[in-house]
Amino acid sequence: PRGVGGAHRCLLWAVDVGRPIADGELTLSGKGLLVLAAGNRLLQLDPATGNETASAQLSGDHQGGMQVAGHRLLLVLHTLKQRGQPARDTLQARDIEDLSVLWEYEDAGTFTGAPSVDGGMVAVVGADGAAVLFR
Repeated sequence: PRGVGGAHRCLLWAVDVGRPIADGELTLSGKGLLVLAAGNRLLQLDPATGNETASAQLSGDHQGGMQVAGHRLLLVLHTLKQRGQPARDTLQARDIEDLSVLWEYEDAGTFTGAPSVDGGMVAVVGADGAAVLFR
């Protein structure tokens, strides 16, 4: 169909993920569309069909922002204070293929800002203000 001014509009597919998507809860990778869905689930959707190709249950609250670095998806999860344990952040690297956890770094508190990615390196500033670098 034609839109206003003769422009073409095309809907490839639509998927209900059970919640509104906020800024930083959606990103593209070489394998598909990555989105945070209802129930704290991370989904990978096929870009051509919208079909779910992988999913993972997250163990903390997503803190906004997902970054793709090569074959990894980087995201920060926040765990609330529990039984004498302070609130803390965890940086996770997940495999783009199946969303399994490749590695994670847990801080003693909450990070001071979002992780930064450059090629094969990842940096994050911890609760104490010190930068932590991963290669």
